[in-house]
Amino acid sequence: MTGINWVRVALGGLVAGLIVNVSGLVLGHFILGREYVEAFKAKMPPQSEMHMLVEHLSLRFWLGLLGVFVYAGFRPRFGPGPRTAAIAGATVFMAAGLMTIISLHDLGLLTGGKFWIAAAWSGAEITGATVIGASLYKEAP
Repeated sequence: MTGINWVRVALGGLVAGLIVNVSGLVLGHFILGREYVEAFKAKMPPQSEMHMLVEHLSLRFWLGLLGVFVYAGFRPRFGPGPRTAAIAGATVFMAAGLMTIISLHDLGLLTGGKFWIAAAWSGAEITGATVIGASLYKEAP
C-alpha cells in the first residue's frame, strides 16, 4: 500500500468542488428560486455580498476536496472505483452536507417541499461530484 497521492487529491477535489459549486448555484438560483435567495441574504449577518460569495464558494470547494480525500482513505478498505467513491461522497454528505441543509431548515429557509428537494439534490450533488473527482485519483507509483 502506498501513501495518499496529495496532488491527485487536490486535482480531483478541485474538479469535484467546481461541480458542487455549479450545482449549488443551479439549486439556489433556479430550482429554489429568487424567494429563497432573498430570504437567505436577509438571514445573513451584515457583510458584503462578495464576502458571502467567496465564503460559500470556498466551503463548497472544501466539500469536493473532502470527498476525494475520504475516497483516497477508503480505497484500501473498499477497493478503488465508483462504488467506493459513492460511499465516500455519501459519507461527506451525511457528515457535512446534511448538517447544512438541516441548519437552513432551522433558520426557516428550507421548509416543506423545498427542504426535501434541497436534501435530495445536495446528496446527489456531493456524491456525484465525489465519483467524478475520484475518477481522477490514482495512487502514487
